[in-house]
Amino acid sequence: MNGNNLKPTSASEKPAMGRGDWRTQLRSDLRQRIVNKMFDTMKRHLRSSGEDELNELRKTVEAFEEKTYNAASNQFDYVRRISLKLLQKETQSQNIVQNSGQCSNNLHNPGIRDQ
Repeated sequence: MNGNNLKPTSASEKPAMGRGDWRTQLRSDLRQRIVNKMFDTMKRHLRSSGEDELNELRKTVEAFEEKTYNAASNQFDYVRRISLKLLQKETQSQNIVQNSGQCSNNLHNPGIRDQ
């Protein structure tokens, strides 16, 4: 993938026989929507959002989607893998927020400690 243009899988990148049929049925605009959703989700969790960081994030998301697309055995597997990654990121971010809140509470209430 390059930028916002998702390129089709080349002949050298085609999966093993019997696994490729689902890919021909998946529209490229759907893949782009998935990349955009992943990008938006990941962007919310960036501490810095300068142009360089956003460009690097977009490239990372596109590479992850491409790798997932090529590795998935069917469309369900493709969506499952991406969903799990997004859920993992959301959970990770929630844990960071909760942990920073605990640190903040301990700073405001020095007599209270985690047990």
